[in-house]
Amino acid sequence: MLSSLFIFLILVTTMITTTSVDAHLLSPEHVSISQPNSYSYPQTTVFEPKLIGQIGGATIAVAVQGNYAYIGKGARVQIIDISNPSSPQIVGQSQLFNEAVYEISVAGNYVAVACRDDGTYILDISDPQNIQIESHILTTYSDSWDVVISGNYLYIADANSGLQIYDISDPTNPVLIPVYLSQPPAFNVTIAGSYAVVLEEYSFDSRVMYIYDISDPANRIPLGGYNPPDWPNDVSVAGNYAFIANGGSGLLVVDISNPRSPVEVAALDTPGYAKSVALTGNYAFIADTDAGLRVVDISDPTSPVEVAALDTPGSARSVALAGTYAFIADADAGLRVVDISDPTSPVEVAALDIFTLALDVESANGYIYVADSVGGLYILSGISQLYLPLIRR
Repeated sequence: MLSSLFIFLILVTTMITTTSVDAHLLSPEHVSISQPNSYSYPQTTVFEPKLIGQIGGATIAVAVQGNYAYIGKGARVQIIDISNPSSPQIVGQSQLFNEAVYEISVAGNYVAVACRDDGTYILDISDPQNIQIESHILTTYSDSWDVVISGNYLYIADANSGLQIYDISDPTNPVLIPVYLSQPPAFNVTIAGSYAVVLEEYSFDSRVMYIYDISDPANRIPLGGYNPPDWPNDVSVAGNYAFIANGGSGLLVVDISNPRSPVEVAALDTPGYAKSVALTGNYAFIADTDAGLRVVDISDPTSPVEVAALDTPGSARSVALAGTYAFIADADAGLRVVDISDPTSPVEVAALDIFTLALDVESANGYIYVADSVGGLYILSGISQLYLPLIRR
């Protein structure tokens, strides 16, 4: 059973501004590969993190929209008002579900919650103090791992039933879009424009990246798949390429310009286990577990080159990028803050090791949110010029 967790607010010195991006809704037009940037090399900033508040509660998943953070507090969703970050307030919470909350997607007045064997819940959050369960999607074989709300549709990566698409134009009555072919188990779904990029189980010890045309979600069209040699954990899409954090095989680059026939165009082995990948400009940043942060030049996606590495004391599980900084959820070594103004020479400028097991990180509203599976939700403020938040697990 999860132990009691806490939510901490950490205030650092500089106020920040950022534009929020939902990592599940990255589209090629928003995350394109640009020409090489001209980097400046500012002097390293000195950080003096200060703990100024806390709120108790179990935290596994986190999503942010506007002035609210939505967290998985054990087997319920809790809403926290973060309009005054120095004094976050719990304003509402759902009733208890039958299993812990593992993933959250928020869009407008609704939240979708993945609860593994307990299926998927859709919550009405229009009144944060009075959260209502609109519907509960549960079948005999439910195993909901990932959820994304996009428009009037809910996409569920289900480890038993595969990619499930529901019409939620009436959230009280979600309608399953029927599929007449068997679906392989699915564990991760990313929406990229008119495509759904899904990590599916190809066999007991193998996963495949499969692409679906969802320009008409009611009539999805399976296009093509790619079977990586190892175990894909995460995928980010930029332009005509998918970049896969592929476990023991490192970084794989797949050309998806013809989604019916994805083709691997490059592979770059990393010394660790590639768990997460985030993109900005001409660079990919890989959370490589015991091998720390790896920085790869992808200006030519067909020939990626590792240009830098930064070992971290823990196990790099997730990486978020914002402005000239990378934020690494480093498991039992907490949060590592890395200056990447010169991507070829990353420098750690701060470390917060008050975490117990930091597994996930997100940037939104000028703050960095770290989900600690033992210690709670931490909120970090103070890094200047944050502009591109990305989160992957």
